[in-house]
Amino acid sequence: MYIERIFYPIGQGAFYAEKHKHINFNIVYDCGELYCSRKAKQIVTNSFSKNDIINILFISHFDYDHISLIPLLKDTVKHIKCVVIPYLFDEEKIMLSNFYKCLGVKREFINLIKSPENFFGENTLIIKVRPIITDVTQEIKNDENIYIDEISNKGGELVINSGTILNVNNKCFNWVYVPYNFKYDKQKSIFENLLKIEFQKYFKDFNINYLKDINFINKVIKNRELRKKIKKIYNELEGDINSNSLVVYSGPFNLRRCKFFLDICFLDIYFNEKKPIFVYTSTNCQEPGCIFTGDANLNTINLKNYFGKFWRYISTIQIPHHGSKRSFSDNFLGRKRFICPLSFGVNNPFGHPYKEVIDLILEKGSIPIFVTNKTGFKEIVF
Repeated sequence: MYIERIFYPIGQGAFYAEKHKHINFNIVYDCGELYCSRKAKQIVTNSFSKNDIINILFISHFDYDHISLIPLLKDTVKHIKCVVIPYLFDEEKIMLSNFYKCLGVKREFINLIKSPENFFGENTLIIKVRPIITDVTQEIKNDENIYIDEISNKGGELVINSGTILNVNNKCFNWVYVPYNFKYDKQKSIFENLLKIEFQKYFKDFNINYLKDINFINKVIKNRELRKKIKKIYNELEGDINSNSLVVYSGPFNLRRCKFFLDICFLDIYFNEKKPIFVYTSTNCQEPGCIFTGDANLNTINLKNYFGKFWRYISTIQIPHHGSKRSFSDNFLGRKRFICPLSFGVNNPFGHPYKEVIDLILEKGSIPIFVTNKTGFKEIVF
């Protein structure tokens, strides 16, 4: 068995992959960067070949910096067999896509939000994960199982519950993905309050439902001052305008059946996989699991409650929202030492990552890893 887990040096965004070399099985978690820089585009096109198949693309949420390079990824590879996304209600799709119209986001991303089935095509299976209310106090049981090999060739749409176990295959391989769709009502309230503050003076009795009104959308698009107001809201929310986030466990289902080892390396500024700079290596680590968190809010999620069954298998936890202090809590840190990658762009406008977040990670004895537009990070599981 040989797996490469790569945190690409994408900048202010997220682009992570796991390449199961021994069975030719690839997954990607998010693919986007705030500015769609030339270097970011090069990284995406150089990361896979035209003959590669992505077996699962996880989209944590639909903020622009997490999806902006998905069209390029789609054109780069031969096929994307399965896409796993948070379930969005029709009202959420309309509001989010209209907000993006006001920001001037391209139509193809609006189509991705409104109709992922049409965006990816009929041969791609779209799996929508039902939301779960945060937070629970007891451990969640993971009972439902799906074998990706058996269903991903059928295309169409499938709706599953949060916590459903996605098995890589049904033979001898012992690796699973477990997605949870966390929904934050508080984030929606913050978004609505900011809209009211900026627009009440222009529109009487303004509320969030204005985002469903095409007349309002057209006025914003045509009015430079109103577009500035929308941009201000986006910046105040640090780019996070979505109330959903798909958090995914990747790792073994049961360590008793297999023995794993983990090597760790950094990637240089040019991201040349043939010349990685090894700065830290652990060949005795038998905890190869990882949790990808996207922009989840750890203040409302206790990761141990949801992934308790796999907790002893986990060594890597991606720090959410580029190291924003508003999305961070150290409640998952403790005696165990974790590897904690943080993705952010150098000189980004939001001040990511926050010093308080880095300090808390270090105080708990874990290792923060900076994944920027200059440095990447790779783990090798074997």
